[in-house]
Amino acid sequence: MMKYVIIVMSSPYGGEKSRSAFLFSNNLLSLGHTIDIVFFYSHGVLNANSMIYVANDDCNILHEWEKLHQNFQVPLHICINSSLKRGLINHKQSVMLEYKRSHISSCFILSGFMELFHAIQKTDRVIQF
Repeated sequence: MMKYVIIVMSSPYGGEKSRSAFLFSNNLLSLGHTIDIVFFYSHGVLNANSMIYVANDDCNILHEWEKLHQNFQVPLHICINSSLKRGLINHKQSVMLEYKRSHISSCFILSGFMELFHAIQKTDRVIQF
């Protein structure tokens, strides 16, 4: 079995890349492979935005990523610089800035490129969407 790092750079509803990244990741895990990290960068950080509301008949990609994390314990990291540029803050930042709510789902971890680089050094394959 192989170890993978998945990089998601596309927004959740700007096309099919984010959904393809989720489906690819889910299939890898179902086949017994491991994913060391899913790293969301650039517009990909919007996948962690808990403020996006989706119609009932549409796929809620945030819920899909949350289920993947819960079912397989896959670490979901979002780039801190990309998230701040897009107005996404976590609970700790919301307290510091005196906002009433975090915009980032609790399944996601704010991190930098060092976590991504460490994961890449230990993996067999890096796939970018």
